[in-house]
Amino acid sequence: MSKDELAANLGTLAKSGTTEFLNRAEGADTTTGTGNLIGAFGVGFYSSFLVADRVYVASRPPRSQENPEPEQWVFSSSADESSFEIYPDPRGVTIGQGTEITLVLKPDAAGYLSTTKLTELM
Repeated sequence: MSKDELAANLGTLAKSGTTEFLNRAEGADTTTGTGNLIGAFGVGFYSSFLVADRVYVASRPPRSQENPEPEQWVFSSSADESSFEIYPDPRGVTIGQGTEITLVLKPDAAGYLSTTKLTELM
């Protein structure tokens, strides 16, 4: 994704308040249409804040005639902030194209680092 796509696709919820989302998600009745918060936002990505203190999304759009050498951008937000940042990736270009998501897990979520646990959940 480009810088503008990161802002449009991921920034909407961060601007509206990640903490508010978490509070609503934890108390939501997911069996009703109105309680389906992930569906309401259209993106399951934000469930990552249930286990992560901070989320980084590095992304680089495909090459195009208009942009033959696209820049790699990072979207960064935390569960406690109602804002986000988008900045050029300080590592430079580390992915050919596509998206890389990095979760900084909460201390009580370390169990999700187990391949067995992840396989069991999937």
